[in-house]
Amino acid sequence: MRSGLTPDRLVSGAPRRAMPRYFFNVPTHDLSPDSEGVSLSDVQSAREQSVRASGEMLRERTLVPDGEWRMEVSNDEGRLVFAITVRIGHYD
Repeated sequence: MRSGLTPDRLVSGAPRRAMPRYFFNVPTHDLSPDSEGVSLSDVQSAREQSVRASGEMLRERTLVPDGEWRMEVSNDEGRLVFAITVRIGHYD
């Protein structure tokens, strides 16, 4: 490029950062681990995505009393960022 900019540089000259990748796993059920993940702009976007995905997945399940359903979201370094847990309590 004539301007001296490369595709991996911003106009300011700072390197462009790739969007972080987040992995959504449901360890409380027999689902395969998320090996692909999703590139999202930030943790807030990952939270929003996980809430939507959890709602869709829970609509398809029958939760039993005293059962638990959990989605864990980790970053591309494998570190757990947050989790959503749904527990059905049974009270007589």
